[in-house]
Amino acid sequence: MYYVIRDGQVVNTIELYGMAREAYERLEDVLLVEDRDAPEVRIGDVYDETTGTFLRDGVSLAGLITRTMRDNLLKACDYRMMPDYPCSEASRAAWAAYRQALRDVPQQEGFPETIEWPQAPDGADAGGASMLVQVDAAKVAARMTVAANADALRTEEIEAVKPLFGAWAAGVAYEAGRDIVRYGEGDALYLCRTSHTSQAEWIPGTETASLWTRIDAAHAGTADDPIPYEGNMALENGKYYSQDGVVYRCTRDTGNPVFQALGELVGLYVEAV
Repeated sequence: MYYVIRDGQVVNTIELYGMAREAYERLEDVLLVEDRDAPEVRIGDVYDETTGTFLRDGVSLAGLITRTMRDNLLKACDYRMMPDYPCSEASRAAWAAYRQALRDVPQQEGFPETIEWPQAPDGADAGGASMLVQVDAAKVAARMTVAANADALRTEEIEAVKPLFGAWAAGVAYEAGRDIVRYGEGDALYLCRTSHTSQAEWIPGTETASLWTRIDAAHAGTADDPIPYEGNMALENGKYYSQDGVVYRCTRDTGNPVFQALGELVGLYVEAV
């Protein structure tokens, strides 16, 4: 797909279907810019031919996405600044400094192409969204980093990175280990497990576990913090898992992912606790 640029502004999108790009540009007196995974380009956005970037209200789209990530990270720890939140003065000061560093992200020299995300204070809990990454080339590199760290993301980090990803759609070629989509209630994130071209009936979920894995917050696998089980998961001896309100302890490694309900694996790999 190409974005059609006239007088420096996006006016349409087009598929050439075999027509030469240069021929179309001469015929219509426009500039065609190939969709290189530019984030959320819209009709009316400005294209800077000198830098090869899309702009909206004078800000690059990569910058807009990064600002959205920053804003979500700030929201994730808003509660720590509430006057009645129980914490020490030192902790409050540390979180205030972290939040100020987040606000200062757009002032970094490499913004938005290269960003050094501030680290949340040591011992961070639900508000400590460190993102685990140094974002390079904004959306593309961040998306790849999220995919690589999908098993380690915390709840607030998952919420923060959702703006990076598009909704699942049929007729799209998805690549295993790279592509992540939003789908279902709460815009849950799913990581592609098997490269495929999606079809209408292959929606992300438990029925397509061979194609998609839901990205859930990291859990300790203890009795107090069991790992939610949705099938297509390898079980580890000694760890705890939960399904349908029941907690199970794994009694021996499965080695390979299993698909059965945990209740069906009692006596084989798990025991109810």
